[in-house]
Amino acid sequence: MVLAGAFLMSNSHQIDEEAYRVLVETDVVKVVCKENDQSSAALPSRNSESIPPSATVANDYIVDRIVGSGGMCVVYKAQHRSSGETVALKVLKSERVRDKDTVGRTMREAAALTRFFHKNIGKVHTVVNDEHYGPVIVMEFIEGVPVTSYLSTANGKHQDQAIKLCLQVCEALEYSHAHGIVHRDIKPANVLVTNDGTAKLIDFGIARLLEEDGKHTPLTQTNEMMGTSGYMSPEQCFGQAADVRSDVYQVGCLLYELLAGKPPFAGTTSFDVMYKHVSEELDLSAIDANIRDVIRRAVSKNPEDRY
Repeated sequence: MVLAGAFLMSNSHQIDEEAYRVLVETDVVKVVCKENDQSSAALPSRNSESIPPSATVANDYIVDRIVGSGGMCVVYKAQHRSSGETVALKVLKSERVRDKDTVGRTMREAAALTRFFHKNIGKVHTVVNDEHYGPVIVMEFIEGVPVTSYLSTANGKHQDQAIKLCLQVCEALEYSHAHGIVHRDIKPANVLVTNDGTAKLIDFGIARLLEEDGKHTPLTQTNEMMGTSGYMSPEQCFGQAADVRSDVYQVGCLLYELLAGKPPFAGTTSFDVMYKHVSEELDLSAIDANIRDVIRRAVSKNPEDRY
């Protein structure tokens, strides 16, 4: 049970009260939340999905190229004008800037993560407003590849490497949970691996801040389903509140996929996959017998039965 200890992320499912108090009382969080409440973030006048090379963003960052795009944001590689530091710019898609919930979620992510310093979490430097493109999160640029691509070159040590990388993801989550944040979207695409084998957990874009009593600050509407269907915990599939144990479920799914070479469940639609997360037991026959119980407990349907 080499991985079992890593899933014991805390002695309880409560978030450290002092850590959360410090987090929410920092000036950066107050400023970001105030901007969101007042709807003062600049509305975009240009298309954030096609920022050209050499364009300047927020006066300080010169765009190199686009490196990725998701449902809410586009990510660019860029350099700081004066220092020359290479960074990643996470820019909300133009239509999303007009969505107050999305702006609030993104700005809250940036505000919280600027205080994070952990080797296994992609660093967020700051959040700025650009007059043409709206809110921009300035992040560490990670020279790495998705975890599945990294493991494809494991040369016979696939299982050992997969476990090692998942342990690093657990360390990142232990840190984020202690600072009052649940990720809620752990999947292979959100784990990058650097050349030296360091796993970096990225994209806290749908993360939730947790209150001192373990409840959730309402960044999204009640009963809104947030996550990626292939890795959503049963409670997320029902639109229920996600907590530390939801992240444990997703790490179990991640480890399964890294070992089995396929997602936990397959279906023709997202609904099909979500239904299986809720109703079907995961087939672990292809997993090493020494690892099965760890994954089985992590992906228990009942959150109370998980680590």
